[in-house]
Parts: sequence; structure tokens; C-alpha cells
Amino acid sequence: MNTRLLNYRPELEFLPPSPDAAHTAHQNELAAAAELLEVASETELRDFLCSLIGQQATSVRAALAQGLQQAARIALPLPPGPIKSPLIDALSRSSDEAMQRCARIFGLELEGLSPEDEEFELSRRFVRYAIGAAREAAGSLPRAGPLPPTAVRDAVLTALARAARHDAPGLLARLPQQWR
Repeated sequence: MNTRLLNYRPELEFLPPSPDAAHTAHQNELAAAAELLEVASETELRDFLCSLIGQQATSVRAALAQGLQQAARIALPLPPGPIKSPLIDALSRSSDEAMQRCARIFGLELEGLSPEDEEFELSRRFVRYAIGAAREAAGSLPRAGPLPPTAVRDAVLTALARAARHDAPGLLARLPQQWR
């Protein structure tokens, strides 16, 4: 007999579930996606990306944020030039064709979603890509000592490409050649 059934105690069902790492990471991803939609300038985008990247070395964080800003220009349907209004306004003014192009970058099917849900899903996928790139960069850099700029650049480009393979496969074909 299954002992799990014998140990079941319905009187304990009122307790909230214990937060596990996957649930917390998911909640953080959703919060970051909502925050990304409120970005209103290039400076805010850079600050957002730096905070999302986290505790990387300063040179790595700057290079990674710069690379992710370039990726955002490709992966999100942003207007040319600096962002002048919150990202959500820029996304909502985007054509259906631009939204579909961006959805293909992340391997998404947006059909049937409301425009707001489309914008949020694109934002969420970009946040997932950025977090993946930061994780890749952290795993590929040595922990000790300052790094030469070429080593930082190469590690960041490799991290961006690896994260793209996993989280944004359509981005690889659109990335500059030196990223691949």
C-alpha cells in the first residue's frame, strides 16, 4: 500500500505551500518582465539590465548590459532611436508583423493572445534570455583577478550566443557575426 496515502493529513491543507527555488525564480521573472515594460529610456533600460544581471564584476556587467541592449533592439519591436516612452507604449504601437517577427525570435506563437499578453510574453522571454546570458557569463569567467578587456568581451559574446541558443533561437541568425 502507498504510504503517502496513509500519511495524508487534510487538516494541514490550510498551510501555504513552501516556496521552492523554481517558484521564486518564476515570480522574479514575472516581476522583472513587468518592470521591463515600464522602461522609458535607454538609460533606464541599461539600469534595468544591470540590476537584472546582478553581482557580476563591473566590467562584465557593463559589457553584458551593452550586449543585451543590442539584443533588445533586435528581439523587441522597439522604434528606431532612443526610447521616449515606456517600452509597453513602444510595443503597443508596433505592427502585427513586427510582433510576429519578435515572437519567432523566441519561438513563440502569439495567436489568440491579447495585445497586452503578447507584450508581456515578449518581455518575459527577453528577461529569461537576459538571465540566461548572465548565468552563462558567470559560469564561464574565472573568479580570481581582473580580466583583460578582450577576455571579458569574448566571454560576454559567448554567453549571449549560448543563451540565445537556449532561450531565443531566432536571435542567432540576427546577431552580429562576431557574437556567434
